[in-house]
Amino acid sequence: MTQVDMLHSEGFYGTNITIAVVDTGVNYTHPALGGCFGRGCRVARGANFVRNEGKYDDPMDQNGHGTAIAGVLAGNDPRRNFVGVAPGATLAAYRVVDYKGYGRENDLIAGWLKAVEDGAQIIASSAGFDGSGWAQSPMAAVVARIAASGIPCIVGNGNGSKKGLFFSLDPSTGRNVMAANSFAHRMVASAGGSHAVTAGMSRLSASGPTWELDLKPNVGVPGDEIPCPPRDGSYANCSGTSFAGPQVAGMAALIAERRGGFRSGAPDELPRDFENPEYMQAPASIDMSKTFLRLAASQSDTITISAKDPEGLEADRLPVWSGWVAINSSDGKTLTVPYMGLAGSLHKQQVLESDGVSLLGFNHDMHNADSNRGARFSYTVNNGFTTLSASIIIKLIPGSRVYVEAVPLSPRKWMADRLGKSRGFPIKGYSPRALQRYTGR
Repeated sequence: MTQVDMLHSEGFYGTNITIAVVDTGVNYTHPALGGCFGRGCRVARGANFVRNEGKYDDPMDQNGHGTAIAGVLAGNDPRRNFVGVAPGATLAAYRVVDYKGYGRENDLIAGWLKAVEDGAQIIASSAGFDGSGWAQSPMAAVVARIAASGIPCIVGNGNGSKKGLFFSLDPSTGRNVMAANSFAHRMVASAGGSHAVTAGMSRLSASGPTWELDLKPNVGVPGDEIPCPPRDGSYANCSGTSFAGPQVAGMAALIAERRGGFRSGAPDELPRDFENPEYMQAPASIDMSKTFLRLAASQSDTITISAKDPEGLEADRLPVWSGWVAINSSDGKTLTVPYMGLAGSLHKQQVLESDGVSLLGFNHDMHNADSNRGARFSYTVNNGFTTLSASIIIKLIPGSRVYVEAVPLSPRKWMADRLGKSRGFPIKGYSPRALQRYTGR
């Protein structure tokens, strides 16, 4: 299906290409991953950015996710007849997620930047934050700039299919970043059952586009029941866009080896209506400046294509429409170019409900306070220690980014000495040493 076997049969295995995996680390002792770490090993370099878990210069996986990804990408164990997409590639592992699967945004960014510093030619990751939908989040912006510099960056699009549109994984939302979605390579239907099939896309795969209306995901490959190596040294089957992305990264390595190098650039609260999107047959109107071209070798020409919103749709529901233009050549081959649009205006959408922001404080009593009028919460500290709690409630309509800052009114040293640790942090998707970021649905 992916034609990887054809490239293998021609002798292309990703040899002499370094691929970085930014994830939970890699168990380099696994038979499929070489059994060692360092110069001359399959996993030749890396770093650990998870604090209080292991040494900085040891990216040993304590979760298993990164090991499985590395195996799909570049594993090789002839004794067990297991082979990854680019078994000849050299791996670099950057551990940015802890053993529980939690990660901080600044650690993830540090892992990406270290991969660039160490000379990675391709970077793959399936670690990020669900449901961002924004191309300009801090991590997405960093990865987009890495990709724009000429290093292919491939990220799984996420598994949030039940969350509706605009729910791609950050940083797959970045421009120039290749977002990989999972497609089911097989389906077994039970007798008498009812099964919804949507063009082979896995039921768990997240949907785009981004809130800036960038086309996401960019590519789809099989991601269901993919043979993979867990960190315990065995073999299993894994499912998710996490295991689609590394296949794309491996294919990029095979193609680069075959072509003799890399080309510039990269392989390139919601309304309830969005949570369960309704599919409608409402084709857009496509206008093309030309429908036929005759080109000799090395010649090129330009076709101008414009699209109009489908008729009969409710613009207030922000319907997303898409399709593709087929290019049929005289030798019988066909290429397709996708397009996507949105009817209605995101700019005109209401962001907050009329009473959408309030403060909630917990003390001896509980009360809400309208943030527009201001509020003061008083606490009595006994014996020099107490646990304080005040929550900000934000009722979003579409998925706008919200930044919340807790600012000490007195010197920072007093804040650290007297208030102590913020209860509940770190939280997955948040960075306790920086501006807290919450993207709502």
